[in-house]
Amino acid sequence: MQTLAINRSISGFTLIEVLIAISIFAMLSIFSVQGFLLVANMEQRNRAEVATEQSFHKAWSLIGQDLLHIRQRPVHDQFGTVSGAYIAGRDPYLVEFTRGGLPSLPVAPGGMTRVAYRLSEEGELIRTTWSALDTVDIDDVQERVILDGLEEVQFEQLNDSNYFEPIWPPLNSQGNTENLMPRMIQVSLQTLEGLEMTRLMPGIIPATITASGGRGGNGAGGTNNNEDDS
Repeated sequence: MQTLAINRSISGFTLIEVLIAISIFAMLSIFSVQGFLLVANMEQRNRAEVATEQSFHKAWSLIGQDLLHIRQRPVHDQFGTVSGAYIAGRDPYLVEFTRGGLPSLPVAPGGMTRVAYRLSEEGELIRTTWSALDTVDIDDVQERVILDGLEEVQFEQLNDSNYFEPIWPPLNSQGNTENLMPRMIQVSLQTLEGLEMTRLMPGIIPATITASGGRGGNGAGGTNNNEDDS
């Protein structure tokens, strides 16, 4: 009887006890993995959100700087055709305008250049620049993607009737519209996820254009958000 008692005292776990222990260990392992994946996904999502916010911040900053320095300066191509100082709603560009506030160079006298924005079929907002204003060289074009993942981009201009419209100069404008400038510009971005952002940018108060403000000169600038170029 003493031998039987000793054998019972040193016997191992039963099969049921082993299965229960394995089940508990498996559940703890699953919970641990799920917790790790949750933390990793949150960290990855936070990084993606931060990267997206930084991309939008940089894009808004660049757009704002460009529109802050718009100039009332039309341009001429190699055929003598005149394009307005500020144009919106004409393919392939959403908006196209003369920008100042840059260092004065031989190819860009007065520190001015031509800037345009367009939205690609892939949802990329592309900024296009030409260093020379007149008789632009086709090879002198620089394009840069400043934002992606966009569904729609709009540039709307405030007219004299205090209405925002997507086409500039307005279709009902009469007379010389080459120097017609918007009083305010509304920029709207809509992402593929449905996020919408809108910002208002100051325009330019039109100034009287002298007869000498033609090709090769700095042109006359308006007074509002812009300073005269040297």
